[in-house]
Amino acid sequence: MIEPALEQVLAALRESGVEAIPREAIHD
Repeated sequence: MIEPALEQVLAALRESGVEAIPREAIHD
């Protein structure tokens, strides 16, 4: 489950060009 706040942070990182975040690492 991805919290809305966390999703906003990830969206901001993507805009910054940080798409090297594996979704598997987010599956806490």
